Amino acid sequence: GCCGFLTFSLLARSPLRQQQETMATAEADQDLDENAFFIALKQKFPKLYKRVQSQCLLLFVPQQRALPGATLNMNLFLKHIYQPSPFFQGQFESLYEPNLLVSIGEGVVTPESGFCYTDTARILFEELFYNAAYKSFRVICIDRVLDADMSHIFGGQHALAHEFPPRSTPIEHQAFLQSAITLDGWDRITVAVQAFLDGYVVVPGYFDHARERLKELCTTCSQVSYDCAKDQALKQQPRALQHFTESTESVVMSMTFSKVFQGLCADYSEQNRRFQALCRVKRGLTAAEAGVEAEYACSVDNVSDVLAGFVQATTPLSKLHALRDASQALTEAIDAHVQLTQGANHPGGLALTTDTLLPLFAVALVHMLPRHLTCIPAHIAYTEQLAFSVDGSSDLLHKLVTLQAAVRFLEDTWGADIPAGDLASGSASGTGSAAGSTVNLSHPQSIPISSGLGSGYTSPLARSPPHPTSTPAAAAA
Repeated sequence: GCCGFLTFSLLARSPLRQQQETMATAEADQDLDENAFFIALKQKFPKLYKRVQSQCLLLFVPQQRALPGATLNMNLFLKHIYQPSPFFQGQFESLYEPNLLVSIGEGVVTPESGFCYTDTARILFEELFYNAAYKSFRVICIDRVLDADMSHIFGGQHALAHEFPPRSTPIEHQAFLQSAITLDGWDRITVAVQAFLDGYVVVPGYFDHARERLKELCTTCSQVSYDCAKDQALKQQPRALQHFTESTESVVMSMTFSKVFQGLCADYSEQNRRFQALCRVKRGLTAAEAGVEAEYACSVDNVSDVLAGFVQATTPLSKLHALRDASQALTEAIDAHVQLTQGANHPGGLALTTDTLLPLFAVALVHMLPRHLTCIPAHIAYTEQLAFSVDGSSDLLHKLVTLQAAVRFLEDTWGADIPAGDLASGSASGTGSAAGSTVNLSHPQSIPISSGLGSGYTSPLARSPPHPTSTPAAAAA
């Protein structure tokens, strides 16, 4: 855009990079434009990256090899953005966490204070970028993630010989499976998934049947992956079967997402249409209008950007992780707002209540891009019904409850404001429910969920729309 910052063709190698050219390895010669950390910062948190540019802050970027297992959320990015210390030359303090202090010297970055993990990071190279005012800011590529246990990448005396690597995305789960099980085992899994895709029809109104078939497919494939593990010692690790099950389920659900979600959207067409209309009506909703006290009425633009990851994710597990990141981003946004407005009077350690968090989460929800709001109820139902491997007491499910409660909050507060024409215009498309029945979002089949959000909140979506008890012959493979 015309007001954007210049990052094209305006970068140069610093003297530090030139000094290291003679001993640089192939891993140091990577392109930052292809680095997942750098890409995620610019795309998921554009306002944070613009602040790095405008204030000419120091940005550390872990090399690509160090990223598997890392959760690219706001908390991680903030630990890699620094400004010069006003007290000590060669030291830098975090812009957002004053207790985080690092020093740079002799080709390494040394955590000085505030870190749980204090391993030094080797500097691979440094680049200068220029902002719109032609002022330079430093981007330093390092060999590890700051304040993280990197033993699964680099090994070391504390690394386990046979361990499960951290993984959260479908790509990471697939990479683990393909490296951990035999080729025959992987082939058996892909053949089973392809058979489901080719031979099963998700019939509108009968999603319970599809759910059971998917659960059976995940169970079968999980057992295959466990039985076909290359490293038998890996199977002796605590919760080994659970690890294999989580990764296998993630792979299976990612491969079947388009087919399954399309069928589920047909069942939730009425709820999808109603919620989309509600979000159009409340597009300009502010924190004050939602009843948030002024001292906590922070900007939720970044939270909306993170929350979009829930819609973009293709597995129940990755959707839950996206909600966890959005919840964390909201807490951080509130804390930053309070620090900005109260300054030295800010006591720290905010004890936020549901009355504050829930309306702000609802505001962030309606501020998402319109294309992300088309099927929110269906995405919630997909996650709630198909997260087979997630324990019922998991904190991840509590994040889903927060989203469900935000939807209910919006509906209960402003559902009556939806113009009748917005609903009538799409009535003909609600053909997904069996026997012509639909589930109205304003009067859902509620399932109580204990969440700490207050006894008044229940799931705004049914486990599945009402349907006959018989099994459709057309759905059988």
